[in-house]
Amino acid sequence: MGPRFPGDTTPHLRARCTGTSGRKAYREAEGRIGAPEGPVAVRAAALLIEAGVEHSAEHGDARAVLAAHHEYEVNP
Repeated sequence: MGPRFPGDTTPHLRARCTGTSGRKAYREAEGRIGAPEGPVAVRAAALLIEAGVEHSAEHGDARAVLAAHHEYEVNP
């Protein structure tokens, strides 16, 4: 494990999509200490699988899912 973020230091986070395939999205991220090119403190990778609201409404509590669903605009 790399160094931890000291309380008085600004973490610099960078994330990117490394690929997609159908409903799958591959993501990677890293956090650096003090500057965009500072020492790496954390790294992460994830596989995200898209499931539409329809799936959750059919297999879960439909009223709760539909009541909580909102269309969001990212980076307006």
